[in-house]
Formats: sequence, C-alpha cells, structure tokens
Amino acid sequence: MKKMLKIVCIGAAMAVLAIGVGANGDVLERHDFGAAAPDGWANTGTSTWAALPQGSAVLAEDVLLPSRGLVAKLGSTSWLQVGADPVLNTGITTQLMIDVWVYNPSTSTAMQRIVGRAYDWYIDQASASRFASFTFRDARASATPITLLGNAALNDSLWHHIVAQYNAAAGTASLDVDGTIVTGTYTSGGTVSQTSTARYAIGARATADTIGTNMYRGSVDDVRIYNIPEPTTIALLSLGSMLVFRRRRT
Repeated sequence: MKKMLKIVCIGAAMAVLAIGVGANGDVLERHDFGAAAPDGWANTGTSTWAALPQGSAVLAEDVLLPSRGLVAKLGSTSWLQVGADPVLNTGITTQLMIDVWVYNPSTSTAMQRIVGRAYDWYIDQASASRFASFTFRDARASATPITLLGNAALNDSLWHHIVAQYNAAAGTASLDVDGTIVTGTYTSGGTVSQTSTARYAIGARATADTIGTNMYRGSVDDVRIYNIPEPTTIALLSLGSMLVFRRRRT
C-alpha cells in the first residue's frame, strides 16, 4: 500500500508539472542523469546544451533506499560544465525557478556551489552552517546579491529536495528544502539580473570553460531551471512538499 501511495504521488507530480509547464512556463534546462541519453549527460528542455564532465565527475548508481537510480557523482576535483547557454538569456526575464535533488556526506565546511550561473543566481551549500542558500540579483541593483538561507544542514548523507524561486516583477522569493520554506519580500517591478556571457554549471562556479571553483562534494540529480509564473510555482512547491513527506514514510 505504501509503495502504491508513492507511485500515485509521483504520477500526480508529473501530471501537474506537465500541465504547469505546458501552459505557463518553460523548462529551460533539465539534466536527469542516466535518462536523457546513453551517456547520461545530455540536456532536455528548450535548450540542447549537454553537461560536460570536468575532472572525475561520473554517473553512479544510488544505493540508498529509495534509490534515485543513476546520479551525477561530483567531488572536490569534479563538476559539470554547461556553458553560456543563450536560452538562459532569452528565457529568463522576470521569473526564475531552480529545482534539484542533492546528497552530500562531506564534512567540509567550505562553501560549495550546487548549481547556478556565475554570480547571477545560484544555490550553494553555505560554509559554516552547511545549510542550503539561494542567491539572486535584481537587474536594477546587479552589484548587490540577495540571499535566502535555509535552516537545516545538507551534509547528513540523505537526499534532499531543493526548490528556489525568484519573481522579480512581484518582488518575492522562496527557498524550499524538503518542504520547509523560507521566503523574502523585495521591491517589485524588477527583472532577474543576467550576464549574457556567464556560464551555467552544476557542482561548481565556472570561471572558465574548464576551470571551476567552490566544488560541491556530493551527488546531484534531476537538475532543472525554469522560467515559470508564480501560480504554477506555488503548486509545484506544495506538491514537492507532499512528495518528500510520502518519500520519507515509505
């Protein structure tokens, strides 16, 4: 019965996602490792840019229960370069959403970049607390970073689901970690700060095509970047919380 509940919840999630994205927004980048192509690194969404492994990044089978199957295993010398994808320039204007699963057994207290685009917008594992943090910038004050900080450490050798969203037009942002949501309210009427030459990367901050810093010492799976309106975002956040609840009970 528990297994059936999990299947029903996942099916419902995919149905809502399909309706929401089709009607209201675009999946700009999605890397669901092991599912998109034989080598597992390809991208789906409105972009076709693949994640290019740097260093010792590999696809590995997740053995935790319930397993996530093949995931991208990263470390202090490995990360994934996507690059200066033009789809992110045209696809993101006033709204942004990042959705990612993360696993980190590391005891390192260094700041670790999970996913993001240079200094424009990104999710980190914060240094001292090892909480998730979401940083973004309003184009009207692009030199000033705005950060939301979660309230639970990520490096506990468990999978965590993170959803971060920023609606510059409405002046709202949120960071959802396993259903616990931190929110912020800002001056409305803005746009998301975007640097056209900035590189999008997973597991590091890309400073060049083959050079990254602030490596993430763990694994990631199903990394998605959306341009998605607020009503659909709220529905996805609520459903994501329900899914995590069901996942932990099975």
